[in-house]
Amino acid sequence: MQIRRALASIVLTTVLALPAAAEDIFTVNNIRVDATAGNAAEARKAALASGHLQAMQRLLSRLVLRDDLGLLPPLSADQVVDLVHNFGVDDERTSSVRYLARLTFQFNPAAVRDYLRARGVRFADARGRPALLLPVFGAANQAVLWEDPNPWRNAWASRDNRGGLVPLLVPLGDLADISSATSRDALNPDNPRLQPLAERYGAKEVVTTQAVLAGDPAAGGASLQIITARSGAARQERTRVLTLQQNQDESFQQLLMRAAETVAVEINEAWKRSSRLRFESEGELLVQVPIGDLKAWLEVKRRLEKVPAVEKVTLVYLNTESAQLRLSYFGDVNQLSQSLAQNDLQLTNGEDGAPQLVLAP
Repeated sequence: MQIRRALASIVLTTVLALPAAAEDIFTVNNIRVDATAGNAAEARKAALASGHLQAMQRLLSRLVLRDDLGLLPPLSADQVVDLVHNFGVDDERTSSVRYLARLTFQFNPAAVRDYLRARGVRFADARGRPALLLPVFGAANQAVLWEDPNPWRNAWASRDNRGGLVPLLVPLGDLADISSATSRDALNPDNPRLQPLAERYGAKEVVTTQAVLAGDPAAGGASLQIITARSGAARQERTRVLTLQQNQDESFQQLLMRAAETVAVEINEAWKRSSRLRFESEGELLVQVPIGDLKAWLEVKRRLEKVPAVEKVTLVYLNTESAQLRLSYFGDVNQLSQSLAQNDLQLTNGEDGAPQLVLAP
């Protein structure tokens, strides 16, 4: 009886109005501004306006498919201010006419979602599971993963791989990693030898990206062929191949960084295509939630709070063994199930065939 009262109290006070999910997705870090004007105050005003516009563009690029960005009209800095919850300033430096700083913006999730929905632009605002990225350099029996030199791995290690919706984890290359897998193993992302390596970094998916160099970068006429494969992907989506030509006055390092950015964008675009919320479609679903103990229920609630497809949760009934919830959600049931799975919740059928929501093992 005591557990039941505790459960009822927690449900009634917290589950009926879920907080915004995945707040970190709406945080944009490391916006660098540098403005010069007639005086310090004008320079700061110009810099902050520029920072707001930069941050908004980065956020939209994170949430919206590249092909859909053109559907959004340009915003003024004043319009962006209305979408920002708050912002912070670091490394601030000023002179009588110049202002430099590094800014962090926290956007208002509800305001951004409303802005995109009002313009009919679908978007994704749920993070995918972290993926272990294995950068292999060279072709066939000459390919290297842990060995030096591996400029492809160095390029990935020097970039921010967590800014997109799919966090990409580049392994350290320490003795434990080296003993786990070889470059030959890495060329097959479904190789079972890679799973312990992925688990070491908290990832469930493996992405192998292989860069093959042709030509002489010092002479300016090189090209990179990039072959990227994902574990568990459908055959038609499993492998992507692209070739990048070295631009005039582009160093080999710049070519590698451009290639890494291109691959990262493609991985995130694929995730956005599969997880965009269909706001023109809404539904409701009654689900049973088995309650083994208070701790398990709190964990279900915590994970539900992070599911952006779920707009509202209503308690229907509660007893000592289970709860019934009404989930109001965007999109279809398949999207709901996918969004729940990304937060380690499984939508299954109970013994009576009714939908059941359980913690993923």
